Amino acid sequence: MESHPILKNINFSQWHVEGSIYHVAPLLDTAATVLLRGRVNDKIEPVAWTRAAGMSKVFYTSLGDPTDFKTPQFSTLLINAIKWALISN
Repeated sequence: MESHPILKNINFSQWHVEGSIYHVAPLLDTAATVLLRGRVNDKIEPVAWTRAAGMSKVFYTSLGDPTDFKTPQFSTLLINAIKWALISN
């Protein structure tokens, strides 16, 4: 999903979060498109996804620990998601 506009200009190779990863897999929402997954030990969990709700775009991320806001990757993710949600289909 690296070609998705929400993931534009994000350097994944050096992105590490200090907060917890929520256990949400498997997603119950079959209409969701998972954009990012996080790993804790051997467990991989979705941490960001999108879906449509009628004509509306929805973005969700379980990231958001206070330390996440100090990383350029997280800031870029949020800005990209806002822009993506505001642009018409």
